[in-house]
Amino acid sequence: MSLAIDLSEDAREWAEARVRSGEYATLSAYLAELVRRDRDVDLETAVAAGEESGLSDLSFEQVLAGARRELEPGPG
Repeated sequence: MSLAIDLSEDAREWAEARVRSGEYATLSAYLAELVRRDRDVDLETAVAAGEESGLSDLSFEQVLAGARRELEPGPG
C-alpha cells in the first residue's frame, strides 16, 4: 500500500534523522511505529476510562444486548 503525506520541513528532517540514526530502517517503519504508539495510547485511555467508570449493575447479557442494539443499522 502506498500513501503520500505532506510534512513540514521540521517534521521531515526529524523523521529522516531518526532513520539515519539507525533506530528505524526506513521512514515507513518510523511512521508505522508512531501509528502503533498512538493506537496504544488510545487503548490505554479507553481502559482507564472503563476502570474509572466502576462496576455496572447490568448483567453480561444486558450489556451484550445493549451493544447489539447500538450496532443495529438505523432507519434510512
